[in-house]
Amino acid sequence: MELGDAIASTFRAVGQNLVPFLVISAIVVLPTVIVQTILEVLIYNVTQQSLASTRPEEALSMLGLLSLGYIGVLGLIMLMYAFGQGAIMYLTVESLVGRKASVGDAVRAVLGRIVPLVIASFLVAFVTGIGAMFCFAPGIIAWIWLSAALPACLVERLGPIQSMQRSIELTEGHRMTIFLIFLVLFGGFFGVTLCVAMPARLAGGMTPGAIPNPLDPLQLAAKLVMFVVQLGSTMVLSAAIAVVYAKLRGLRDGVDAQALARVFA
Repeated sequence: MELGDAIASTFRAVGQNLVPFLVISAIVVLPTVIVQTILEVLIYNVTQQSLASTRPEEALSMLGLLSLGYIGVLGLIMLMYAFGQGAIMYLTVESLVGRKASVGDAVRAVLGRIVPLVIASFLVAFVTGIGAMFCFAPGIIAWIWLSAALPACLVERLGPIQSMQRSIELTEGHRMTIFLIFLVLFGGFFGVTLCVAMPARLAGGMTPGAIPNPLDPLQLAAKLVMFVVQLGSTMVLSAAIAVVYAKLRGLRDGVDAQALARVFA
C-alpha cells in the first residue's frame, strides 16, 4: 500500500461524493455540537449564579451534575461516529467501483449493523484510551492496529471482538504506512484547527481563567467555523479509513472493491 495512492484515493472519493459525504458528516457532527452547546450554556449560567450567590454550594452541586453530562456527550460521539464511519465506508466502496450511492442507501446499509458497530467503536476507544494513559505512543499504536475494526465489522459482519482481531491481522506489515497516512491527514487538520481556533479565541476576548459566554456572537461564530472544520475532518478521515481497509483487503485477501460492494447488494 502506497502513501500517496491512499491519500489520493481518499480525496478522490470525497470529491466524487461531496454532497452525500457532507450530509452524513452533518448528521454525525451536528447533534454533538448542539448538545455540547446546551451543556456549555447551562454550565455558564450556573457558574455565574454561583459567583453571584452568597450560598454557592447548591450551584456548585448543580455544576457537578451538569459536568456529568459530558459523559453523555462522549456516548453520543461514539454512537454518531460509528454510524458515520459505516455510512461513509459504504459510500466510499461504491465510489471505488464507479457507482454513486445516495444517503438513504448508506443509512440502510448501516442500520442493520449499528449495535455491533457502536460496541466495536467503544472497545477501540477504550483500548486506545488505556494505551494513551500510560504514554501517548501506545495509544497511537493501539489505534493503528485497530483502525480497520469498524470497516471489518460492517463489511465482513463480524462481532466487535472478532473485528478487532481482524483489524490486527489486516494491518500487519502495513502499520507504518497507515501511521504516515493518518499523520499527514491529522497533521493537516491540526494545523487548520490551530489557525482557526487561536484567532477565534482571541477575537472572542477569552482571557486565562475566564469562562466565555457560549451565546456571545463571536463565540457562536467561532463554533460555526469549527463546525465546518469538523465536517471536513469527519469526511476525510472516515473516507481514509475506508480506503485503507479496501486496499488492505486487496493486498492480503485478493478481494477487490467490486467484491466489497457486493456485500451491500
